[in-house]
Amino acid sequence: MTGRGCQWDKCLFCSDVISVSGRTFRTRSVESVLTEMQEQAQRHDTTNFLFLDLKLNSWPEMLRGIAKGIGGYVQGAEWIGTVHVDLRQDNGLSRADLQAAADGGMRRISFGLESGSQRLLDLMRKGSSVERNAQFIRDAYAAGLSIRCTMFKGYPGETAQDMMETVRFLEEHAPYLDRVRFNDFSLHTGTPIWQAMMEKGGVDAELRATHQDERRARMGYRPTTAPDRAYRRAKLRALDLVYQINRRKVRNAARQFDGLM
Repeated sequence: MTGRGCQWDKCLFCSDVISVSGRTFRTRSVESVLTEMQEQAQRHDTTNFLFLDLKLNSWPEMLRGIAKGIGGYVQGAEWIGTVHVDLRQDNGLSRADLQAAADGGMRRISFGLESGSQRLLDLMRKGSSVERNAQFIRDAYAAGLSIRCTMFKGYPGETAQDMMETVRFLEEHAPYLDRVRFNDFSLHTGTPIWQAMMEKGGVDAELRATHQDERRARMGYRPTTAPDRAYRRAKLRALDLVYQINRRKVRNAARQFDGLM
């Protein structure tokens, strides 16, 4: 881990920033990270690394520093990590940054796509845009990186139109994606959206609590209205696209990391 917390820290659904990682972003120095990588490589006789940060680009210079400097500490190092495609002018994910990361040993890059609907991303306070996500995917693919994303269905307020926009996004970008984790929405204890539900008895009357799952720190729920036929059809199309993507082999350079988060 190069740091803890998240520089954005506003996504309504996110449980990571309210847990052990904490709400305040803090980072190590690039030199500290590279020195530890050197030590771990010697101790465990490996050149493969998985970064566990919520996002490697909270401080863009970390991602750049690893890519530029790792060769001087661990020859032949290969690594993977997660980023957030946010709307900062400099988020460390330009086409040049991604190419430098690939040249510096990065083999797979993961990010939270969540949805292909801008309306839904705004509801989540995701701090990203459909257009910038699309550009990132194309730039990362061009750099030779294997791309993995997470998504979820059933976010409060999601409509058939939102799901169809997700379908169209997946159709357009399926050739560039290696893996998609398409989960059911989870209502985690302590998140802003959970707090709203506890205070108001529902999130804009979209959900109704059913039980508290203390072991998993989340709330069971059910929608106040059943999804209509149009939504169910769109969801099936999305799931079929995800299946088609996930059944393909990943890019050769990243196969040693297949199966890892």
